[in-house]
Amino acid sequence: MKRRFLVTAVLAVLCIVMSVSSFAAVTFNDTKGHWAEATILELAEKGIINGKGEGIYDPQGTVTRAEFMKLLVCALNEY
Repeated sequence: MKRRFLVTAVLAVLCIVMSVSSFAAVTFNDTKGHWAEATILELAEKGIINGKGEGIYDPQGTVTRAEFMKLLVCALNEY
């Protein structure tokens, strides 16, 4: 129980730190025309997602358990 709380707390702090530093306009080269482009850009502007780096998001890629937990914690922290 303590470990689960600690992991959640660490992820929440990371989300806060990452969202403060990511208020710049975000663009990804591989999301143009994708059905989820607007949502991807909105989540990126809020700092909830970051992509793979160098303007790549990989919208058809898989999500690891760690990435999913980060998404969940950041999204819950946003609302």
